[in-house]
Amino acid sequence: MLSVILGLAFCTGAAAGEKKIRIGVSYYSLSAEFLAQLRDSMDEHYRDRKLGDTVDLIVLDAQGDANKQNDQVYNLISQGVDAVIIDPYDREQQVPAVEACADAGIPCIEMNASTVSPQRTSYVGSDDIVSGRLLARELLRLSGGKGNIIVIHGVAGQNSEVMRHAGLEEVLREFPDAKVVAEKVCDWDRAKALAAVENFVQSGLDFNIVFGENDEMALGALVALENSGRREGMFVGGVDAIPDALDAVKDGRLDCTVFQNSAAQARKALDVAIEAAQGKTIDAVYDIPYELVTPANVNEYLK
Repeated sequence: MLSVILGLAFCTGAAAGEKKIRIGVSYYSLSAEFLAQLRDSMDEHYRDRKLGDTVDLIVLDAQGDANKQNDQVYNLISQGVDAVIIDPYDREQQVPAVEACADAGIPCIEMNASTVSPQRTSYVGSDDIVSGRLLARELLRLSGGKGNIIVIHGVAGQNSEVMRHAGLEEVLREFPDAKVVAEKVCDWDRAKALAAVENFVQSGLDFNIVFGENDEMALGALVALENSGRREGMFVGGVDAIPDALDAVKDGRLDCTVFQNSAAQARKALDVAIEAAQGKTIDAVYDIPYELVTPANVNEYLK
């Protein structure tokens, strides 16, 4: 029912005889804070551009289910939408949906996360390997280039999870005195990360760096360390620069985060989808750069 309500929210009606552009938007999970920010930013951009008379958005939530997301896209194709924006749950499992759009001649814009399909029309988002590099370099700078790292992974197989970890591995090749001593998949979830780090602490594991592939997990790890009295001497960071993480950096609790610009991604994805639906030429990639956030510059990112 949630998807239906969201989908109808923008059906404002067109003047008689006019054909409105219809764009389907499938988010892989609107329960995630960053993705909710994406949706809110796109909604705001839709209103700011006063698109109600010319564009309908059909907004769908796959609720963290790869099969459901593919079915949503197939349904959008059957409805004859003019373009699809997909925030893919999985870089490989969503390939059939992207290729179904290509087969139907419908532009498919991947937003925020990407698949491995060469048949997408365009990707609007940030290069996730860059965020991994930025986070790893800052944590290793703080630790003096050495230390034992635990890695808190997002959902296995998602592009951000794969590429952020690849960024860490790339940087580690430059630091022979640093190594990964433990890893745990925590599905981007704060509570799961808290429990995982509690277990690491209780096991007596020797570590001093926590590489959180997103802020939710970094914050869960942070609370586990604080509750156990192990925060001192630890270096903890994440990715996304969600409000809680920015506040934690400001307060000196979290060492760093990496800003991912949800508003810029959402605005550009909508603009590109409209242009593609109108038959205009668009670029294959629109990169929205990541930015490192530390106590020195955090005020620039706080609203």
